[in-house]
Amino acid sequence: MRTHPSDYLKAIAKREIAWLESHATSELLQHPLDNRSRAQKSPAAHVKLYKKFLEIADHILPQGELSKPVLWHCDLRPANIFVKNDRITSIVNWQHAWVGPLFMQARHPQLVAYDGEMMLHLPDRCEQPDKERDHEEKKRLQDQVERSLILRHYERGIRKASPLMNEIMSLPHGQTRHDLVTFAENTWNGDIIPFRKSLALVTRKWKKIIGPMPCPVSFTQKQVNAHLREGEGWMKHADFWESKQGLITRDGWTTNELYESLKKQYEEYTTRKASRKGVNPLRNLVWRDGL
Repeated sequence: MRTHPSDYLKAIAKREIAWLESHATSELLQHPLDNRSRAQKSPAAHVKLYKKFLEIADHILPQGELSKPVLWHCDLRPANIFVKNDRITSIVNWQHAWVGPLFMQARHPQLVAYDGEMMLHLPDRCEQPDKERDHEEKKRLQDQVERSLILRHYERGIRKASPLMNEIMSLPHGQTRHDLVTFAENTWNGDIIPFRKSLALVTRKWKKIIGPMPCPVSFTQKQVNAHLREGEGWMKHADFWESKQGLITRDGWTTNELYESLKKQYEEYTTRKASRKGVNPLRNLVWRDGL
């Protein structure tokens, strides 16, 4: 039986609703390292968002070839590719491979991925830095220019090598659509806030993304205000984890060599939070590898 690409999105929402209604309780929240919002702990709040998601699922993905089903290996890197005599002989670690719409699978390779502001040359003020701070600023701007130029070069090449990929990358509000689907997966053990933010953003930009058809869902001002209050604390958590990216996972795993240092940093971070909330900052510990 042929299916529509939107069935992929609906399957995500229906799966999550079924699990939430059958199994979700506050005791099952697997977040040993931070406090979550009130909505995060409410199964009903998650279900309400997924039902909104279902109402607009038919309109999120682009039509035609841009959403055809393709196989994606989500960990395709040199360590998983075997080569002999300049020929690929094997690709391993397929356990997380999956089939989904091309629009959801297409992305920039990690080598060229960059989502900051494009800057193709250094500003004039960086030509003769005269302070240590200016040197640091020049170094940051040089990195920004380098990453911008690499991405620009890749995008120019992809226009010729893969017009279909270029069309996806150039799709108006493509990132807004993509983020909504990405954040829809497993909000209970992940985060409800980015999913809710993405859903609200799609409703706000509906006419630009979809056209004149009225959006079937909406958020009240009260709901928006609640999101902003909860989102403020979430952003502080996000900033902390962003600063530790590559050193520790969100569920607390790190190496034995980094354990003591990161544990101390986390305890200092939670102590600052606890001083404002009156909670025990040491009730959670960072996990070591192998324990």
